[in-house]
Amino acid sequence: MNVRRLTNIGLFRTYAEMYLKSLATAPVDNEENPRINVDGMTMLVRHCEPTSLGLPVEIVAFCSRTSWADFEDVQADIFDHLLSVLPHFDLRAYQSPSDVTEKATLAAK
Repeated sequence: MNVRRLTNIGLFRTYAEMYLKSLATAPVDNEENPRINVDGMTMLVRHCEPTSLGLPVEIVAFCSRTSWADFEDVQADIFDHLLSVLPHFDLRAYQSPSDVTEKATLAAK
């Protein structure tokens, strides 16, 4: 019982950490510099406390660029990639239904 057990969320967390490290060690798409700064900076992926809405995952990393637009681009690329691989880990992102979703569901019934 007291051995480490592999779970899909744990495997996803490890994958996300490795993905961030890859952005910190090599340029992407013929760019000159890595996108993530790890020189004395914190970089981590962790699970937050589970709620009735799911298990939040927190990502902490520092962009190697200083412009806001570059930061937003790097952040979007990270989330685009991680959201796209969720099905490979048998995971789904959760989003509360909006009024539009609820109306469409009711209309379909």
